[in-house]
Amino acid sequence: MFVSVEELKQIFPSFGLPLLKELSEACTFIEFDKGQLITNPDSYVKNGMMLVSGSVKVYRQGDGGETYFVYFLNPGEVCSMSVSCGLYNRQFNVKAIAEENSLLVSVPPDVMRRWLMNYPEWTDYIIASYRLRFEGLLDTIDQISFLKLDERLWNYLQRMRVNADNADVLNISHQQIADDLNSTREVISRLLKTMENEGFLETGRGKITFLAKFDRPYA
Repeated sequence: MFVSVEELKQIFPSFGLPLLKELSEACTFIEFDKGQLITNPDSYVKNGMMLVSGSVKVYRQGDGGETYFVYFLNPGEVCSMSVSCGLYNRQFNVKAIAEENSLLVSVPPDVMRRWLMNYPEWTDYIIASYRLRFEGLLDTIDQISFLKLDERLWNYLQRMRVNADNADVLNISHQQIADDLNSTREVISRLLKTMENEGFLETGRGKITFLAKFDRPYA
């Protein structure tokens, strides 16, 4: 698949024309269907992965197979873990799944090394990505350490809604929410019912409808 320099400029506005030209011509574009597994925690990722379109959910997976949702990879962002794993041939220790039909660009390690030497904007882009993920990691630690599950659920729903362009309806099951928060469906259903009774949202089969009150802080 070919993506033009003009299209890439819209997605990676900080990149100069020479870098965009190499990105378009020297890298591989890969399409993933919604729900398709992109990487496993025990796999070796040889290339850096950047998202061109769509959305990818990244999870941390425990030894027993349980998962915890960590962050979304959005268009214009690079998977920082894939960069370090690709450059140093390390095992990929997170799980990535396409949240919707997605297009990623795969950048070989020798190309990434050359870009680090030749393109300052690439170096800035990678450093900014690591800063973003580190700040996200601190936020995740704060939520697990200091927030009750109902507050974590509230923050999770806020993130899901933002990622869905602030849609009023979120198509998601109680089981999926439970999996993302490493909880149980029964507990999540009970908390959602409480929020529904308080007028924040309405629950339906496989969907959540946000009401006007949802825009207020949760207390």
